[in-house]
Amino acid sequence: MKLQKTHFKISSIRSDAINKATSYLAKTKSVIVLEDLNVKGMIKNHKLALVLSDASFGEFRRQMEYKTQWYGSRILYADRFFPSSKMCSSCGTSKKDLIRSDRLFICNTCGLKIDRDFNASLNLLHLAGSSSESLNACLRREVTE
Repeated sequence: MKLQKTHFKISSIRSDAINKATSYLAKTKSVIVLEDLNVKGMIKNHKLALVLSDASFGEFRRQMEYKTQWYGSRILYADRFFPSSKMCSSCGTSKKDLIRSDRLFICNTCGLKIDRDFNASLNLLHLAGSSSESLNACLRREVTE
């Protein structure tokens, strides 16, 4: 019974966090970009399987879809094969030899040195900016050189 209560509590905390995050994003952002990831393929990696299955990507996406309709914001999906991590956010060249353990993106063309995840977020921001709608995204981290 104690274990059941603990699992219920953890489930409620996760559900509440997803609900609050999706509500905040849908209310405050006019355009939201989500990556269409191959989660089933990613779960086959035994190192990522437990973390990804706990993340509830499907529930997050479902809530984002209906809440963006409620609050009048727009949701865009980056294609599964869009190179958000492998493309330089400064010059646009793609880097084919980037591996998962590389946490710093270094462009061979323009010399940009930036955190890999931040570079991907900038590429998704450029993707959203290329749409016809206005964007009110806010960048909080600075590009490091």
